[in-house]
Parts: sequence; C-alpha cells; structure tokens
Amino acid sequence: MIDNKCPFCTLQTDRIVSENESTITVRDAFPVSDGHTLVIPKRHVESLFDCNPDEKAGILQALEEAKAALDKEFSPDGYNIENKGVKVCILTFLSLLA
Repeated sequence: MIDNKCPFCTLQTDRIVSENESTITVRDAFPVSDGHTLVIPKRHVESLFDCNPDEKAGILQALEEAKAALDKEFSPDGYNIENKGVKVCILTFLSLLA
C-alpha cells in the first residue's frame, strides 16, 4: 500500500540497489559514511519487532547482500547496524566503520 507521507513509497526506481519480496535496499541520499545503505521493509511497520518472521528473514537476507557488496567496494573494518523506528516504516542502516 502506497502512503504519500512515506518518502520510500515514491522512491525513484533508479535509487534501488536491490530488492526482495520483503525489502528494498538503497544507498542513503545523505550518507554519514561511504556506502551508507538503507534496508527498508515494503510493509509499513514501526519497529523491526513488528515484522513477521518472513519479513525478518527478508531483512536479514538484504543485510547479508548489502554487506557483501560493501565488502567488495569498500573493504571496511566493520559495520554499524541500527534499527530506527519511524511512524510509517523502519529503516535498517548499514554504515561502514573505517
């Protein structure tokens, strides 16, 4: 369901790095570090804990794929993974540690 208040419902398709049944993955438009990536569930939920098991599996799959791509491109020393609940969707940030 598209929500016009959600900036990710109207995201231009050329911003999407990858996608699965439960998520879309994009590089952050205003990155805090090189490779700053967002994994966004397709269903509007306020927390990762509101996701059903299939959605959680999709998020984990997307994180693994994003990590593999970032490892290849940036070879970081590590990652920060955050769950930020907002009113219309959750964002899982994958940031590089240099």
